[in-house]
Amino acid sequence: MSAESPWRALKETKLPAGIGWLHTLGSQLLFLVATQIATGITLALVYAPSADNAYASVAFIERDLRGGSLVRALHYLGASAFVVVLFLHLLRVFAWGAYKPPRAALWRTGLAIFGVVLAFAFTGYVLPWDLRGYFGTKVGIEVAASTPLVGDRLKQLIQGDTQLGGVTLSRFYAIHVAVLPLALVALVGLHVWHLRRVGITAPWDATTDEGTAARTTPFFPVQAARDGVAVLGLATLLLVLAQLVPAPLEAKADPTTTTHAASPEWYFFGLQQLLRLSPGKWTFVGGVLLPTLVAVALFFLPELDRNPSRRLRDRPRALASMAIGLVALAVLTVWGGVNVRRERAAIAEIAAPATTSRGIAPIDSALVARGEALYKALACGSCHDGASGRDANLPPRLDLEGSRAQFGWLVAYLEKPTPIRYLAEDTRPTLRMPSFDLQADESRALAAYLVGLREPGRVPDWRPSGRATRQEGEKLFSQYQCLGCHRVGEQGNRVGPDLTHTGARLTPSYMRSMIIAPDRVVPGTAMKDNKLWDEEADAIVIYLMELK
Repeated sequence: MSAESPWRALKETKLPAGIGWLHTLGSQLLFLVATQIATGITLALVYAPSADNAYASVAFIERDLRGGSLVRALHYLGASAFVVVLFLHLLRVFAWGAYKPPRAALWRTGLAIFGVVLAFAFTGYVLPWDLRGYFGTKVGIEVAASTPLVGDRLKQLIQGDTQLGGVTLSRFYAIHVAVLPLALVALVGLHVWHLRRVGITAPWDATTDEGTAARTTPFFPVQAARDGVAVLGLATLLLVLAQLVPAPLEAKADPTTTTHAASPEWYFFGLQQLLRLSPGKWTFVGGVLLPTLVAVALFFLPELDRNPSRRLRDRPRALASMAIGLVALAVLTVWGGVNVRRERAAIAEIAAPATTSRGIAPIDSALVARGEALYKALACGSCHDGASGRDANLPPRLDLEGSRAQFGWLVAYLEKPTPIRYLAEDTRPTLRMPSFDLQADESRALAAYLVGLREPGRVPDWRPSGRATRQEGEKLFSQYQCLGCHRVGEQGNRVGPDLTHTGARLTPSYMRSMIIAPDRVVPGTAMKDNKLWDEEADAIVIYLMELK
């Protein structure tokens, strides 16, 4: 067989009449496969797949390696382009009824390729080992863990260890660079083989009543030119965007941080919004069950759609399903994106350095030392250093003040103490915090010392869940009748602390710890343990953080 035979075979391939620009999506996908493989191999030559070195190697590629930032951007943007082009390709196939026999195998291999592409996105997300990838992957693993009966084993299988760490990174790297590329190449080869076997589907308006093409046209030169122009246009667009939109790289992964909102890539926004709509014990429904049912329905679509016609106007059920699906996907994606921006803004506000309206100088060792001296000079310990479990009439201990109170609020409170606690309904303690007429610099120093008082592990750091929302928190706050003891504005009772301005007073980690395990934080407390799910506690804390 001559070397020219494959080209001649492609050149002389007969295409049905009506084939046009929409049929260039397949060539664009082949180009994206080649681009992702080439850029992926280039990055793998420098990348170090270990928890200790992964972030540094990616930072080196991004900032120091010549052309490294461009290659990362092409790989990153290529993944998004792959999702978009493949989705459009599947949508065209659906609209034209090209999933019907004898092309059912083509449809199913296309769906399998789409699944592999999403798996590429998920396993590649954590590889930079930055905050964004770490917490986004953590949410994904927890969703898998919500599966009844097998959730724990599934989590162990995916994670490879009891915690998301170096073993997880190595496992995801191996899957991303070895398993999934082999699967993709095999599926693409199988898809092309099926395509050569059954031929390209003609548009419904170019077929006879029997459904066969009325006439044919050669692949070369017209369709070949279209494919070339489409691929060249896509390549140009990716190169331009790669110069304008660098691949993201946030701070190095830190499991203890409380100042990062988990967020996936944009094409997972819809799934994340489903998770927000199904918090707590319903996570499995929104995160696993519904997406699985949609995937199964699409897989068996050739059997479910018995309508012999491929014309969209003759398939009202298919048309309605497509319209509903597209609207739902668009609404969930946009809704999810809006909530991601809101969560980032809320977490940024929580993470911002606490200041009063007059501004607070950064905390330093000299300020802390001066505060400690003031604490002793004012004999603060004579009231606040008593043993746990003593008379509730006495002032609280301050050994957790660094975990409990925000710096800016402490400064304002020390300058002008105001009553906070109640012994019983409408009953204040008889002992009150006196006003020491502190100067602004003295209150800053004393607050700086107090925020350093912590008991490690008793109030663990907390990171808000990407699935928790302020609206859900407010609903849960009402559902668990928190106003029966606490007061917010003009509503509620005066038994527990007033929560009207709690977002400016308490740290989110302390509030969450009190909600999850109140007796562990404050032994003997009257606060009830409502046995909340983690996502429910997260939502209530986010709601409380906005009460300022």
